[in-house]
Amino acid sequence: MSKDFVVEKHIWKNIPGQTVLKVIDAAPGDWPNQKDPAGNPLRNPVTIADLKKRFSGIQGHLVNPYTNNQVLVDLSNWSHLDDSTYLGFVWVFQPDVPVSKNDPHYPTS
Repeated sequence: MSKDFVVEKHIWKNIPGQTVLKVIDAAPGDWPNQKDPAGNPLRNPVTIADLKKRFSGIQGHLVNPYTNNQVLVDLSNWSHLDDSTYLGFVWVFQPDVPVSKNDPHYPTS
């Protein structure tokens, strides 16, 4: 299952838009089959238990790769899941207006 969170509005490569954090959860046995929005295999999964340990609780910070700002992540959205469940994080920049893939400013991270 995937949940999307608008992290922050900003300008990236002269294009106004917003960063969206897509969080994908999967049972340990299902992780190898998970794909990001572009269809690529997800890398670097962490379990809910790993994140709780890293965060020293159910809230902690990740860094937005587009702005280098810290973003608060709250694991309570996944509190109903087993701690061995994997979470994958995919950062996506969404322009406010459509940008052609031929535009040299097209967001490709």
